[in-house]
Amino acid sequence: MEEILSLKNVTKDYKNNRGLFDVSFDIKKHEFCGIIGENGAGKTTLMRAIMGFISLDKGDIFVDSLDVKKNNLDIKNKIAYVPGEINYPDLSNGKIFLDLQKELDDSFKKEKANEYIKKFQLDIRANPRKMSKGMKEKLALITALSKDKDIYLLDEATTGLDPLMREVFIEVLLEKKKEDKTLLMSSNNFEEIERVCDRVIYLSNGKVVLDLNIKEILNKDLMVFSIRLKDINKFSRENSDFEILNFDTAENEITFLIEVSKIPIFIDKISKLNILSLQEHKFSLEEYINLKMRS
Repeated sequence: MEEILSLKNVTKDYKNNRGLFDVSFDIKKHEFCGIIGENGAGKTTLMRAIMGFISLDKGDIFVDSLDVKKNNLDIKNKIAYVPGEINYPDLSNGKIFLDLQKELDDSFKKEKANEYIKKFQLDIRANPRKMSKGMKEKLALITALSKDKDIYLLDEATTGLDPLMREVFIEVLLEKKKEDKTLLMSSNNFEEIERVCDRVIYLSNGKVVLDLNIKEILNKDLMVFSIRLKDINKFSRENSDFEILNFDTAENEITFLIEVSKIPIFIDKISKLNILSLQEHKFSLEEYINLKMRS
């Protein structure tokens, strides 16, 4: 499938190990990709670089084969963007702001905006500049997602949303997926990325350290078992037949990663231990990334 977004050796050095360093990856048309990383990993710098808001020290970025440095206006017409820091003009209400979007961008669909206003339960009578963080994020998402663009670029767009509104956000993005759009979203919420994206890129200290196909990870028949023992010191970690994700001596708790086919053998083995409690769940994206980062 053809690439719609391509980064080649992108570097922006803010010194003190901050910025982006030799970042290269491609996003294919219709792909939904998540960017994960600790605070300061370079997620926002990456988004701003794609939008052409910062000049690079090295490297190139292409959007639909257009060079960001040479075709900035054409590229902005292909992308709907939600920044990490949102600043609104001082307007009487949100309705005026959305009306302006229609005047400025022909791709803005007012009927879509009205649909999203109801879904996100946003009171557009408030002055956008005086809205709460959550309301500002809702308005930014409504603005971006109401535009008919090739690419949606979302920079940690849900940090101010409550759990109910995060569910609405996921629902709306899955609708966009059916429309064959392309998405690049940064988030610190692994569940959002896991449920929406096909792929995840993990940034650390401005570098790509993991680039993973989410379906390949989650389709593996792996389960996580956490057992709490009466005395963890009677368990030999070195002689365990199974992969250990966590060994918590303070809580007397051990967390194992078990292939589904080997669960009966695992249960038989641990039944000989003095177990106080046992919990199990499907192996998650967050656990996989944490495991890879420790190895």
